Amino acid sequence: MSAIINPVTSNTRGGAYGANWGTVYSLELEPQVWQEWYQAFGKGFMVFDWLTIPGQTVSVKARDIDAFTDQAVEKAVQVTAAGVSHSAHGPGAARTFILAAAEYDDGDGSTAVSPYLRVGDTVFMDPQYTNKDVPTQWYVTAVGADGVATTIYPLDNTVTMSSSMPASSYFMVGPNLQGIGTGQPGPRKSGTTSDTFYTAIVAETAEIKGGVNAEKLYRNDLDKSGRSTLWTKAQVETEFLLNAGIDKEIFLGQVNANTTVAVAADSDSTNQAVRGTKGLWQWVESDGMEQAYAGSYDLAYFDQIKEYLRSQGVTDTTVATLAGSNLYKQIENTALDFIKAYSGGSDLMSGYASVGANVQEFKKNGITHQLCEVVSFDNANSYAVMDTYFRDAGLVIPKSLATVKSSGIDVADMYGNSAGDKVKIPNVVIGYLNNNGENRTRMVHPVAGVNGFGYPAVHSYDHVKLYFKSEFMLIVNLANQMLKIVKEGTY
Repeated sequence: MSAIINPVTSNTRGGAYGANWGTVYSLELEPQVWQEWYQAFGKGFMVFDWLTIPGQTVSVKARDIDAFTDQAVEKAVQVTAAGVSHSAHGPGAARTFILAAAEYDDGDGSTAVSPYLRVGDTVFMDPQYTNKDVPTQWYVTAVGADGVATTIYPLDNTVTMSSSMPASSYFMVGPNLQGIGTGQPGPRKSGTTSDTFYTAIVAETAEIKGGVNAEKLYRNDLDKSGRSTLWTKAQVETEFLLNAGIDKEIFLGQVNANTTVAVAADSDSTNQAVRGTKGLWQWVESDGMEQAYAGSYDLAYFDQIKEYLRSQGVTDTTVATLAGSNLYKQIENTALDFIKAYSGGSDLMSGYASVGANVQEFKKNGITHQLCEVVSFDNANSYAVMDTYFRDAGLVIPKSLATVKSSGIDVADMYGNSAGDKVKIPNVVIGYLNNNGENRTRMVHPVAGVNGFGYPAVHSYDHVKLYFKSEFMLIVNLANQMLKIVKEGTY
């Protein structure tokens, strides 16, 4: 049964702040109450805040950035869905199997390259499949081409297989063994992945009609900065809308591939394709892992997180766990004893708490979790219109640095970088276009007609418009190490 969605009442509409402002906003609260209400209910903790508060931002030099990331050098090898048969054979006899097609894939979809496994290598077999109580070492005598059998022999000639290895299992690869006076094994090459990141351009506008700000209104006495309050209100609200737009883009955005219709006219009336960036949820969907849970998210599911991380070679022991309210509550209840015993209290947590974020830091199963509730997932005017999809969902992201090669990324010294084309950045960052003296991080410009604010008039109309625009990209490296948590039945 679908949850009942009751969007919060909102009278935000297109248009300028004109003479009817006082009637549209007829309910005037005490100043401190209004400010608290705005912070608590008008905004809420967003993914944008999760990245911005700890400073996970960099400057980029181009609208399209190719970042190259080195992959792990060591790997296990996978067999096909046929597995490895344990059919009758004598002690020390050969076993054959076929390597999975992915073992021959060079990353471009072809299967014409040499696999990781070589003649002379050894593999270790799990003892549950043999007559021994310990892993056994097997020598590779032949490596078949794609679809052709590979042959292994146990070094211990008393070994037999007692049961078959199941479909799509993995072998741990051991050393390449050689004899006296023998030659060398074939070479290996390490893989490098390349991802392209694109900037998005998000804009918002505020407008104040002439004379409205000059009238004696209740709000005129609320601004402690000396600035007229209606102007401040227009700026704060419009900037909030800009942030909300950026948040949705960096989380769910997609690159514009429909460039003939998703267009906007420039000053010469020429249609330009609008720019979008690929969001974090989309990156983990395409490149990361997924954990689907049924019913409630209990301890068994939570303890699997370490297994998912280790399967991708993650050695970092601290992860950010971003969760919707339903999932957050279940994880908190599941790990309550560990929260009490291992609760942290880092400066990072204090920074999040300063904006009202609900954050817990605790250790479970050797992993330190920074559990953050993404309050915006409960916003009935945005994410929550998709029923409970995001309230039941979450992301687990290792708190790690990625070493990437890209001449298009500028980073601060806080990440330990020196001159060179390789930079070390967090695995998830917002990159703002900022180069050659043009900073497009957050462009805010008043454009005025005849006005009493003191701005130069550029036309004859009696109003002032405030334009906001930001050009940015989401940079996600090592997305394969990230885990998407979703509840069955919500998708």
